[in-house]
Amino acid sequence: MSEKDINSLEVFKGTVEVMLEDGVLTIEEKRLIIKLATLLDLEPDEPARVYEAITSKNNIEGGRAIGRIKQLKVYQNLYEVALVNESLSRDEWRVIRHMKRQFEISD
Repeated sequence: MSEKDINSLEVFKGTVEVMLEDGVLTIEEKRLIIKLATLLDLEPDEPARVYEAITSKNNIEGGRAIGRIKQLKVYQNLYEVALVNESLSRDEWRVIRHMKRQFEISD
């Protein structure tokens, strides 16, 4: 388990990139990305800035450091949102696995 801080915009950008890998943003993925933006306390313009950085293949500037406790809370809350339907879609599992790797959460 890592104790290092992670940048909020990098987390958001990496997660959106995972969601867009198959070229389709599903309803479940949209629900998760909206919740993730809230959990990361993103400013209203930041999701659009992240999307622009992805489409233009640029790095994203700014964001805030996310400490370990916040990382675990974000992961837990996002997982709970994904479980609303009682079963996770393949796309939701990809996002959850990505978040787990990004936050270095072990089993």
